[in-house]
Amino acid sequence: MNIVKRNRTAMVLLVVLLSSIFIMFACKTQPNDGEIPASNADSGIDTEKSAAVETDEERLYANVPTVDYGGYEFKILTFADPNNPLHDHPDLTWHEEYMGEILNDAVYTRNMAIEERFNIKLTEIHSTDSANDLRKAVTTQSDMYDLAGQRMVIAYTPITNGYYMNLHSMPNLDLTKPWYIQDSVKNLTVRGKLFTVYSEMLISPYCATAVYVFNKKLHHDYGLPDPYQMVKDGAWTFEALYDMCKTGSRDLNGDGVMTYHDDQWGFASTNDVMGGALIGGGGSMGAFHADGSFGFTLANEKNISIMDKAFRLIYDKNISVNTHAVSDHGQSDVQVALNKLWTEGRGLFAMTRIVNIRMWREMDIPFGILPTPKYDSAQENYRNNVTPWIAMGIGIPVTATDIDRTTIILEAMSAESRYTVQPAYFEITLKMKQARDDESAEMLEYIFGNAIIDSAIAFNFGQIFEHFANMSHTYNSDIQSLCDKYLPPAEKSVEKFLDFIDSLDN
Repeated sequence: MNIVKRNRTAMVLLVVLLSSIFIMFACKTQPNDGEIPASNADSGIDTEKSAAVETDEERLYANVPTVDYGGYEFKILTFADPNNPLHDHPDLTWHEEYMGEILNDAVYTRNMAIEERFNIKLTEIHSTDSANDLRKAVTTQSDMYDLAGQRMVIAYTPITNGYYMNLHSMPNLDLTKPWYIQDSVKNLTVRGKLFTVYSEMLISPYCATAVYVFNKKLHHDYGLPDPYQMVKDGAWTFEALYDMCKTGSRDLNGDGVMTYHDDQWGFASTNDVMGGALIGGGGSMGAFHADGSFGFTLANEKNISIMDKAFRLIYDKNISVNTHAVSDHGQSDVQVALNKLWTEGRGLFAMTRIVNIRMWREMDIPFGILPTPKYDSAQENYRNNVTPWIAMGIGIPVTATDIDRTTIILEAMSAESRYTVQPAYFEITLKMKQARDDESAEMLEYIFGNAIIDSAIAFNFGQIFEHFANMSHTYNSDIQSLCDKYLPPAEKSVEKFLDFIDSLDN
């Protein structure tokens, strides 16, 4: 971790602790769990054994040759969203005006190491229309991009249109290495083929992970139980959250009506709360089985029971507010609305993506970070959904002309990022004054060590995940009716996906 050593501060012990999180996030196993398919069963660290995990990791190196590519411009397509700054991450490009910040230093260090080793020039094409740009490049047989990143929720179309190569058949890539997030390798591989993967060259999968936060001041003022200790004791559940949220709601202006703008809420969220609750409670939307078939599980008894507990909280209009329901001006305003409520100190608890924390840099009120609550205390592990809306998978376009060069750079860059960019991202997340405590550092172990990539959520077959998420701001709790309406097109989408897979030679 040379970048961490170079920036050694009072946080160094926390960063050393977090090195183990990378191992657990990348290498965790997933035991079978009854109705839920094996690939999406409970997974992550065993909270009773986590103390035994090594707190330092031996530096690993990509097993690729050093090749002089004569100054070649290595081009990587990524997506940009000018309407939502939360979707833009400094994954690949360092910015001179930000030099001196830990993350930008790390990106610069990583890029320079790769450019100097292979004599290349890394260029990020940060596009507001990346899906169409990739389509144009492939249909015109242009080798414009060496690598292409897309937000995972729209990856279905470029995959089934044949725009990506099968990563499992590529040379120089060792997809078992920890710089590829192993849950993505496992749950995005379909019948032996993988077209896009979460690599540690990108911070977006970490940014996209579900996280709960609590207002420390309000929590102290109301004399509520210590949520950190509840997490450690395995008692951080939806029922416990609901009980505390009831305490946190206040009609501040005394008009007898709870409104987003004027009052204090026990719980605040966006539509992300749906996928977060389902996965956090030990559920699954669907998964590929060992034989390559796919099964949707949303309407089974276990998942309905999980969501019934979640609905009790998120549909209580005296306690909870969903900013999708109060903002009608697009996704950016939804996040702005959540950030405004939270930074004004008008929320006791909130559910968001961890990337949102960087929007609270100027917030004066201290807050704490928590994993998604369990269904009940008997659930083995905490589980945290990785939303596909901003998590970016990386793939190799079929028009890439030099496969050896492309895969060597991808492998080397992913490996180098593990020891530069990723530790820096974790450190800067913790160094914010509002979340600077030992407990929040420990909570990140529960969060990133138990991050889940659900196959049906990631591929969003037939927009089933989108329809499910939208239930939250319409206050619809009828999951069976949702499935009756939207599962048929989702199943046809899966069928098309599998037919495409079976049509490939390798």
